[in-house]
Amino acid sequence: MRMTKKSRWILLLVALMLALPVMTAQGQGGQVSGLVWLEKNVDGAFSNESGLADAVVTLEQQAEDGAIIEIARAVTGRSGDFSLAAPDAGDYRL
Repeated sequence: MRMTKKSRWILLLVALMLALPVMTAQGQGGQVSGLVWLEKNVDGAFSNESGLADAVVTLEQQAEDGAIIEIARAVTGRSGDFSLAAPDAGDYRL
């Protein structure tokens, strides 16, 4: 079965949500980094697939009142890599 470009994007977003739902930064001035890739074989793991350049990755935190606050934003590099600063220890989501 051949996947359309739109289907691949949707699959990528789902894979990211499943793979990176919550990350915790330790200590002050933590860092969150990773890789965004185009999921071609639907196994949820990076295996001989291409990193996705120019994808926007945001680091968010939920405030006490329930509002979602954007902490940091990055655009992936040529190989799909990104790095974001997390200012304080706590729970974050990508």
